[in-house]
Amino acid sequence: MNPWWHNALYDTCSIITVDKMLLDDPTLARFFPSMATVEPCLDKDNLRADVAGRMRPRVTLVEMPAIADILRLTAGLPKSLSETDRVLYATSVHANRPVVTGDVALAKALQVAKIAVGNVAMIIKELVHSRHLSPADCDRILAALDTRKDAVISRPQTWARLKNYDFP
Repeated sequence: MNPWWHNALYDTCSIITVDKMLLDDPTLARFFPSMATVEPCLDKDNLRADVAGRMRPRVTLVEMPAIADILRLTAGLPKSLSETDRVLYATSVHANRPVVTGDVALAKALQVAKIAVGNVAMIIKELVHSRHLSPADCDRILAALDTRKDAVISRPQTWARLKNYDFP
């Protein structure tokens, strides 16, 4: 059975975080055989060209709902959500698909809509719990993300801290 994040939609920041993980440790690719997202998450205004170039072969674009549906589904969302996050939210709700995001406001909106949501830290945590990664592997991955200033969880980033972490 595939883990929940294999069917999830990924926001821009999560795509960037996975890219950073894969640069540091290409063997992690087995946990992310493909990633789904919406076109705006790969837009040049949101994602650097080098990251988009590396991740596009791994990413599957999901059809977005019609504009009228996006407007209806996003009515009442917090003004702080970007247009890209609004499109991702509407697509997730329309398709009833979970989301991987680091954005707390988006995560809370998805929870209200009864859509499963998590972040990369939760994926790493589940990989350790399922014994696909060791706690030492977890510490190495989190340390590498920390050196790149990718705040997956607040510092210090270690398995000892991650095992009690929840999102959002």
